[in-house]
Amino acid sequence: MQVLELNPTLQSSAGPSPVNPLKGSTYTEKGRPSIIHEYYLKADREGRNKCIWICMKKRNRWIAKDMCLEKEGLVLGMPELRMQCSWWRRHSLYSVVGVKEVMFGYAKYDKRTNEISVYVKNIDYNSEIARIQNAIEEPSPDVDPWECGVNIQGECHDPGFECPNSRWDTVLEDFYCPIQHSRALRLRKDVYKWLPAMVECYWQNGIKPDDAKFLEAGSFVTFYRDLAWDTWLDAASPYGQIINGFQLIEGWHIRYLLCLILGSILLSACVVAVSTAIQGNFEAGLTAGSYALAITTLGLAVLTFLSAIF
Repeated sequence: MQVLELNPTLQSSAGPSPVNPLKGSTYTEKGRPSIIHEYYLKADREGRNKCIWICMKKRNRWIAKDMCLEKEGLVLGMPELRMQCSWWRRHSLYSVVGVKEVMFGYAKYDKRTNEISVYVKNIDYNSEIARIQNAIEEPSPDVDPWECGVNIQGECHDPGFECPNSRWDTVLEDFYCPIQHSRALRLRKDVYKWLPAMVECYWQNGIKPDDAKFLEAGSFVTFYRDLAWDTWLDAASPYGQIINGFQLIEGWHIRYLLCLILGSILLSACVVAVSTAIQGNFEAGLTAGSYALAITTLGLAVLTFLSAIF
């Protein structure tokens, strides 16, 4: 379960284990194999490293597909999202028009069809922001903020024993800097405030590899190796890991519909003009145009009906 890091020494439950400074060693246990452990092994054999996850509805269930971020020249946008759907959904009048941010957990991996079934939940940004605000520590008078400030490049010293403001975490048994901790939480709060607007902007205009940093800041980029094992709280939870991803939103392509309607009108007008010129009778041309308009309208209606039900 990818949870908010309320302490900078707290690693993601899917990531590497923290170091205990008193023991001077790291945890080496791998934990419990995840539901998609075999899928990770396949991705590892193919040399894939990191990805984002797309959730979509298939009949009466949700499935998740990964989009590898290491393909050369990859630009993520609406065309790439439509490619995740079936052939008909890519070209029908009712298909993908946008995305929204969600959280999901893995329910089942079908090795035969290579499909991952998931359960999906919307992200409540207001609750996350409120939780972050409650976790921000107010610096005590004995803490010197100048010792842990950032330079003009936005960089600060690495967390460790050298920081004069270090405190001991009795739960994780490690040192952490309260100034860096509060700063990281405030930055995360800003990410949640602006992320929905940035997601909408970038998906509509295309996300290049250099533009994907905001996805990483919002924990929407997942490393395949982190999905292989359920560790710590994830292993104790019956739900396993909870991942951030994007749900495809389907809707009508109004522009396509308008273009088809305009095309049918122009086609009927052309039929009227050609029939009138050939037969020298405007009424005959108007009749032929009416038939042409009726046929194109019927075709548009059938296409719209099929787009709605399939």
